Amino acid sequence: MRVVVTTVACGGQQMSATGVSRQVETKAPVRRILMTHEFAKVAARRYTRSFKRMDSLVMELQRECLGPGVSVADLLRKALVVARKLGVRDLQSWIENELNGYDATIKVPPYRITSGELKAWDAYRGTWIPYIVRDPKSAELISKCEMRQSASELEDFARETVGGRAGIVVPFSPYQLQILNPDDGYTPSRHLGRTAIVGIIDTIRNTILQWTLKLEEDGIVGEGMTFTPTEKATAAQAHYTINYNAPVGTSQIQQGSPGASQTVSTVDLTALREVLAELKGRIAEVKLCAQDADQLQADVQGIETQLAAPQQNHVVIRELMASITNILERCAGSILAAGILHKLTGM
Repeated sequence: MRVVVTTVACGGQQMSATGVSRQVETKAPVRRILMTHEFAKVAARRYTRSFKRMDSLVMELQRECLGPGVSVADLLRKALVVARKLGVRDLQSWIENELNGYDATIKVPPYRITSGELKAWDAYRGTWIPYIVRDPKSAELISKCEMRQSASELEDFARETVGGRAGIVVPFSPYQLQILNPDDGYTPSRHLGRTAIVGIIDTIRNTILQWTLKLEEDGIVGEGMTFTPTEKATAAQAHYTINYNAPVGTSQIQQGSPGASQTVSTVDLTALREVLAELKGRIAEVKLCAQDADQLQADVQGIETQLAAPQQNHVVIRELMASITNILERCAGSILAAGILHKLTGM
């Protein structure tokens, strides 16, 4: 009688037609299937972790800062989402000003103050001609421009002036023109090249990049569009702020902590006394409303009190100087106020 042996596909024990069982080896294809399945699970875990890292809003924003293909306005919008979700209020305020533009009541950061070339429109010839101001200090002061436009407007300006073939005309206000008192038929204004505008845009982009790098250093990257409670708590304790007075080329992001202290630079007291003497002697020439005039007098007296003290408090002096600066900045067109302002901000 012929014996027929049938094999069970899964391996292990085999049963012959005679009813006798015997042990056989598991076939190689089964082992390969099991190994492939385990490899797939490991690969899936690695891919999931990699995907989560790539899906981080902070890391995505960091990558986009490195490429020129993403506009600064888009970077600011994404940075606003991060700042709002983390509750970083100082950054929110800065981002919103950059997105919407700085109104007349807000002090623009130093990187948005630039100098333009003085030119006048010659109505008789229909062309621009150089506008000469013989006093170099006055020329420097009136050539300064505060760029209050939104970031998207600045990007439009930069695109319109590709290659530096064109410029941006920044006109003087009617009050400033009255102070300048130009000859009939000539209207002075300030002209900016593309380099000045691109410099502002690059500073905004670099500031966002530096902030994302600092967030990553602090372990704040998020997952998708969300952040963990631990990340939010870390951000709240870090107190990220924009350091407007940082030297060019250094980080604009400043981090503090509840127990940290910051060094306040000392003031050149001799130079400050000279500026105060000039301001007091010519304060009547600065056209101020009654409220600003009273506040200016109080600030000057406060600084004089500090100067007369055995040990000066430079923090208080800085705060009073900032108050005087804010008042003088509202005196649009006053060359005297601009001159004193220039000296104060240089201290």
